Amino acid sequence: MFERSDVFGRSEREMILANPEMFTGQRWSGRRKWENEDLQVLIMLVIRAAVDSDTLNQCSLLKVTLRSEDEIVIEDDGVGLAVAPPSHVGSFNKAALTQLLGGYMPTGELTEEHYSQYGFLGHLARLLNVLSESLRIDTVRQDQTYTVLCSRGEIVEPLQKTDNDILTQGTRIRFEPDSDVFPRPIFNEDSLKVGLSELAGEFPQVTFEFTGLNHPA
Repeated sequence: MFERSDVFGRSEREMILANPEMFTGQRWSGRRKWENEDLQVLIMLVIRAAVDSDTLNQCSLLKVTLRSEDEIVIEDDGVGLAVAPPSHVGSFNKAALTQLLGGYMPTGELTEEHYSQYGFLGHLARLLNVLSESLRIDTVRQDQTYTVLCSRGEIVEPLQKTDNDILTQGTRIRFEPDSDVFPRPIFNEDSLKVGLSELAGEFPQVTFEFTGLNHPA
């Protein structure tokens, strides 16, 4: 897959890996690598995007499951991610989700039109892909389930229809971070609980469920 380069000749993936604070919104400190704390910020941004009414996902239930200290599943009951090509010029007739995972990173203030065309993930889809050892997204759109598999910035199995019964609606993101980028163990159960509790207070219309390695919260 062709990757864009910046003015210094770095690939998009190299640029993302070298600039965690640019993508997590944290105060600039000059760090040149991602840390586990940065990843937690990213995971919370993904969850926020799923439950925020501004993204048009219409989510009322958000589940987070730790499958291990190095693998997380985020599942919602929203409208699903966009799988049709966007209607605007330059969409290259590719599914919106494929474009996001492959390198399209929208900038500026996102509008309702963007969310209706691309779904709630936006540029976070690309970040998850670049930072993944394994990324699987299942989403239900208009009663049809679609699945795509990614790893380290690449789409390894393209978006396709599937008959699996993992979901009846919404989106399920199964994410294992790149072991070459993040020190292990990666996910901190207590920190996730705190983050979800804060989001639950901010979005009272959404029910949050957390299943840790030992027991549900």
